[in-house]
Amino acid sequence: MLSKLGLNTDNKSKGQVLELIEQELSRLVSAGHRALLVVDEAQNLPVESVEELRMLSNFQIDGKPLLQSFLLGQPELRGLLQLPNMEQFRQRIVASCDLKPLSQQETHEYVNFRLAAAAGKPVEILSSEAIDLVYNFSDGTPRRINTVCDRILLYGFLEDKLTLDKQDAETVIAEISQES
Repeated sequence: MLSKLGLNTDNKSKGQVLELIEQELSRLVSAGHRALLVVDEAQNLPVESVEELRMLSNFQIDGKPLLQSFLLGQPELRGLLQLPNMEQFRQRIVASCDLKPLSQQETHEYVNFRLAAAAGKPVEILSSEAIDLVYNFSDGTPRRINTVCDRILLYGFLEDKLTLDKQDAETVIAEISQES
């Protein structure tokens, strides 16, 4: 974040760094801009880092925060935020959303959309039965869908196949299952 703000923090104490951050965020807001900090895989943050984010949210002008934080994470993030020492942080959460697993039909649409986006046009690389197996293996979780589809597509590349069927998906899923 500091480099994105163009701040030089060499030989600065934590207090001085925080002061620099607040000054730069104030400057941005005064210029009509908004600062957004996006943290992906936030469930992996140590509790201390979440506390630091809370402290950054203390920076305000006229009761409005200088920095908005957007945390993305797996279900474990909710557990982290439910810790007793996270009460002050939870009080500052404006909105939250839990993504539910995709249905079987949504999985088909999602996989086909991603393949078409990658190819630049609709393609039929994975059979409907292969996608059904992907759905069953992934429980409809998009991250798992992506992982297993990546592996199936890699398998198809290595085997020089233009289309992948149920048997191909079974082979890859068996390999993934043995790795776990």
